Amino acid sequence: MAIPGASSVIPVIEVTASPTTPAIRWKKVTISKIEKRTPTVTSFFFTPSVPVSFRAGQHVEVRLTAPGGYRAQRAYSIASAPENPNSIELAIEKLATGEVSPFFHEVAQVGDEIELRAPIGGHFIWQVSDGGPILLAGAGSGVAP
Repeated sequence: MAIPGASSVIPVIEVTASPTTPAIRWKKVTISKIEKRTPTVTSFFFTPSVPVSFRAGQHVEVRLTAPGGYRAQRAYSIASAPENPNSIELAIEKLATGEVSPFFHEVAQVGDEIELRAPIGGHFIWQVSDGGPILLAGAGSGVAP
């Protein structure tokens, strides 16, 4: 769901390398497959020129550049499993007032190249050093008849 506002454009910020932080560079990826999931959500599968390893819960940034030089970028969660570093799936919902999602739904085709910066994020990734087990517990109040 989109939250209306004055502008949803994410400013383009190039990350530069430092001794403690390596640069996260933009890479060209090719759309290898497009699959309609629902009337408003379509999965786009991208093939990177070199394998991209990622973990569950991470996201990528997609950057589109118009012929006049205007750029728009958006972040999308990776929808594919990390076992295949040769393919990245993004499930993109078409937003009526969007800049980037209408491009994917109305213009993008198999074989097109786009720019992608990946992978990013790690705040929702659980790691178990010994391989498990993981115990999840939930509690709450129910409604009694």
